Amino acid sequence: MLLLGDHLRGRNPDASYSDLIDAYYAVTCLDRLAPRDPAAYSALAARFQTVAPHVGRLLAFNDVECAYWPTWPVRTPGPATAPGAPPIVLVGSTGDPPPRRTAARRTSPTSSPRQT
Repeated sequence: MLLLGDHLRGRNPDASYSDLIDAYYAVTCLDRLAPRDPAAYSALAARFQTVAPHVGRLLAFNDVECAYWPTWPVRTPGPATAPGAPPIVLVGSTGDPPPRRTAARRTSPTSSPRQT
C-alpha cells in the first residue's frame, strides 16, 4: 500500500517528490469555489458516506487542502481564439455530466457539435 501511495503522490526513488500534487491543487483549488471551512468537508463526508459507504469519506476529503489555499479562484472566461491555426478538434463526451457537456458546447459557439 505504501508503494502505491508513493507513486500516487509523486515520490521519486531518491525520496524527493515531484510537483505533481502541488500542480493538482493549484489547478483544482483555482478552478472552482471550494469550502474554506474545514468542517464543511466533515459534513460533506457524512453525506457522501450514505451514498458510497466504502469510499464516500475519502472522496469528501480529497480536496480539503483547498480550504487552506491562499488565493480565491477568479473565473474570467473569455473567447478562445487561435488566428491562423488549422482546424481544431474539440471533444466533449455525450456521457459527461450536463455542466461539462454545456461547457464543451460553449467552447466553440460558431460551430455546431457533431456526433460520430
